[in-house]
Amino acid sequence: MSRFARHRSAHLVRVGLAWLALAGSFGWGCATDLTGDLAGRPCDSHGACVAGYVCDRASNECVPPSEVGAAGNGEAGTSSGCGQGFTHCGGECPDTTSDPKHCGGCGTVCTKPLNGFADCQYSRCRAGCPDTPIPLTLCGSACIDLTSDAENCGACGVRCPPGADGRAVCTNGSCETGACTGAAASTAACGACEPPCDVGSVCAAGACQSACPKNQENCGGNCVDTSSSVAHCGACDTACRAPGHGSVGCSDGTCEVTCDDGFTECNGVCVDTLEDPAHCGACDGACTTPAHGAAICDAGACDIACDDGYAKCDGRCVNTALDPKNCGSCGSACASGEVCSNRSCMVGCSAGLEDCDDECVDLTADPAHCGDCATSCPMPAQGHATCDGTCGFACDSGLVACHGACIDVRSDANNCGKCGQACPAPQNGSAVCAAKACGVRCNNAYTDCSGACIDTQSDRGHCGGCDKTCKTGEVCAGGNCVTSCDAGTTNCSGSCVDTQNDTSHCGACTDAVCTPPANAAPTCEKGVCGFTCQSGLTNCGGSCVDASSDPTHCGANCMACAAPTNGVATCTDGVCGRSCNSGFTSCSNGCFNLSNDKNNCGACGKKCAGGVCLLSACL
Repeated sequence: MSRFARHRSAHLVRVGLAWLALAGSFGWGCATDLTGDLAGRPCDSHGACVAGYVCDRASNECVPPSEVGAAGNGEAGTSSGCGQGFTHCGGECPDTTSDPKHCGGCGTVCTKPLNGFADCQYSRCRAGCPDTPIPLTLCGSACIDLTSDAENCGACGVRCPPGADGRAVCTNGSCETGACTGAAASTAACGACEPPCDVGSVCAAGACQSACPKNQENCGGNCVDTSSSVAHCGACDTACRAPGHGSVGCSDGTCEVTCDDGFTECNGVCVDTLEDPAHCGACDGACTTPAHGAAICDAGACDIACDDGYAKCDGRCVNTALDPKNCGSCGSACASGEVCSNRSCMVGCSAGLEDCDDECVDLTADPAHCGDCATSCPMPAQGHATCDGTCGFACDSGLVACHGACIDVRSDANNCGKCGQACPAPQNGSAVCAAKACGVRCNNAYTDCSGACIDTQSDRGHCGGCDKTCKTGEVCAGGNCVTSCDAGTTNCSGSCVDTQNDTSHCGACTDAVCTPPANAAPTCEKGVCGFTCQSGLTNCGGSCVDASSDPTHCGANCMACAAPTNGVATCTDGVCGRSCNSGFTSCSNGCFNLSNDKNNCGACGKKCAGGVCLLSACL
């Protein structure tokens, strides 16, 4: 369940409890007259009242919103008389950490992108895109289909140039420059859908030539200026990756990023330094994530938002129901020898709770102390840790737990529709998953014919189009059924192919199919198989991975990120990082429990001279 969903569920539970508590305490029943004045009745134990009333924390009484007095007593999330975790906004009590109509404050509405949606997480608006019926990607203020959008082809900001017929076309995430596949840019159709070039020729400026002009490189038979080509920047098949909220270009063989207005370029990524907690105020301004909360960036300044049930006290997220330094409210400390249990100081913990370093915790439900005081549960990516006496985890909304990870079975080709159900990859194409259904995405120059990726220029059973079969004695050449193959091509079971560059017959007619790794397209050059990674992916030791987010292959050097003690390794924008287990905080050199770590006592880097840290305070 996502934090957004947990906020809403908690809200419904609070409202239900409020009705039950009030009904019991007031003796309401079917015959009770509810038309009388309810003002002055006590708030329930959760600080909630019936509809139309809010809780005045100064008096702990239910009053009309217009009569709210004091602003609360410092309890977690209490504001202007609303229940715990809610804020008074013109007669309403929304949860400003998750309400898209009051996100971070009253009246702050989250604006959804074109074709997308918006929600509120940790008091910050977050935009997203649907993945059905086809996966969309957020580019600027719109959700885009990167497989077909000529302005964002394969990645945000990659604009396809117009071809010989004046049209810009994007097919399967790759730019086409004419009315037919590869027009004006391929030896298979050099110019406005003209016949293919002869074997050994190259395609330059829409014309077949014997060699590439000066200052251009031969990239798979196409003559390219690698000093300015976004798809071949500095070298063949080295594509520039366009970031979100920006565009990309190639100058002198080096990728250059241009960010949209309001965004700053940080290591090739366009970020909003006013609200990005990883780059708050400046590119190197990473905010520290607290235990039991999240780091946020407000107008370029770091802040924190605490999880449900935790209050922000002196820059930390504390449980005022259990913390003896902040028992019931921030700063309310228990006397020496006392513990905090259910918001009250007492000599021993309440029944069902265990004393863990002077904190009363439920070992059957606390992920930071699960089963015993020393066990902290790990937190998965796109999920949160759980505890029922043993550690577990729950995934964010829309994701499913598969083999220890949180997976979107709506779009994951290895777990399509359910865990472990992998989509088969066709020859000369790749498997895709959309709306929990398997499909195929054919490589350039191949056509999807009932789930098989076919070269309709040479396949005898699909000559010129799917299911167009040549007659007995005919072969298929250039998409036409003919009696014999042209010079420079070989008759391979009725298909006229150039074995020097045909990925299904690379170097020979039989046993010569080029098989690429996952997320790659096969290539055949001079009869030798190779592969090219999909747009946005990097070749790391023969595997195509997203080096911007894969912690085992992070960044341009495919670095394996080291996992910290009490946490897991992460990779964000090609830079290694960490995600700490429940109860631990990410500091510059690892994950630490700020409540008892002598070198990070109460805050990262705060060392205790006496060598003892207890409840985030040096002794």
